[in-house]
Amino acid sequence: MKTWIASVHAVPREGNPDFAGAKGVVVNVLARTPSAAAYRQQVEQAVNEYGLDVVEIEDLEEFAFEESTTEEFERLSALARQVDEFGGIEFDVFYTYDE
Repeated sequence: MKTWIASVHAVPREGNPDFAGAKGVVVNVLARTPSAAAYRQQVEQAVNEYGLDVVEIEDLEEFAFEESTTEEFERLSALARQVDEFGGIEFDVFYTYDE
């Protein structure tokens, strides 16, 4: 199994209290799965539980542990280590957009 990462774009369903007023969200999502296809399926299910519908999954690739150069990469590396150790899916920061 591999740890995968992608940028997930989603839109909130009507009545979603967590993302009220936002036209959409973007979030990096990490998951340990046997394939890219399995990643897509698991992530769509997990995003659905947040009351969101996936619009697009971009830049899907195997997560590579490299020398940390930014605070964001350090945060993603910590999430990837959790996924490697415990499995499941980890979400980074949800960024909303209004346009």
